[in-house]
Amino acid sequence: MYYYIDIDGTIAYRNMIRFATVCNDKLQLHIASDRLRCRYVEFLQFPEVRAYVQRVGDEVAHNTIGWLDYDSQVLLAMHPYSDAVAGVATLASHGEIAYATARHGYTDEMHQEIMHATTRWLEKKAFLPGSKTLFCTGIADKLSRIAQCVHEVRSFAVLIDDQYDRLQASLACLDPEKQRILRDRVILVAFGCEVLPHYDEPAFPMVGMASWSQAHVHDMLNHVERLMVSI
Repeated sequence: MYYYIDIDGTIAYRNMIRFATVCNDKLQLHIASDRLRCRYVEFLQFPEVRAYVQRVGDEVAHNTIGWLDYDSQVLLAMHPYSDAVAGVATLASHGEIAYATARHGYTDEMHQEIMHATTRWLEKKAFLPGSKTLFCTGIADKLSRIAQCVHEVRSFAVLIDDQYDRLQASLACLDPEKQRILRDRVILVAFGCEVLPHYDEPAFPMVGMASWSQAHVHDMLNHVERLMVSI
């Protein structure tokens, strides 16, 4: 069994102070440092940020601020979710661990920096250094890469991800053979989900896992084991 684990929103979340500081420096917003301890939505409403958006336009501002989430300083400062390290270690006792992320750069140099920062962060936080990491260009590419890996190793897999709605919707973007592989061999774990959403036609089997607590991890493993019997 392979466990593919998403990073952003699943084992890691934004260090808002570092993100705001990087934005402040890179975009020359001149926001006083004592105001940078804020939430993301609050930061976007700061007069200095709104003035920047007005100056460069909505699209440029959205893209520029969005890409700064992948700045090396921001990636290295991210916080791990509570119990995530122990939870991943528990999964490692049941199968092989790999990470699958949609982090990517718009230049080769930026992509290399993202890969390096991600690997350093995983090692620094003790998330099983040496485990394979798939760097994907988006949700559909993540599914495609996992389908290819599952086909090559001829194994079943579990994908743990907070973007479960988008993953369910994106399966139809793949070629029929990869859709078949994912439906037959992959179980999606909806991270952060206490009550599973209803899908009229779910793309592939899904179970929920509200957090990385040992109780929730073991409950998820039991649900996966029961699902394996039916697929």
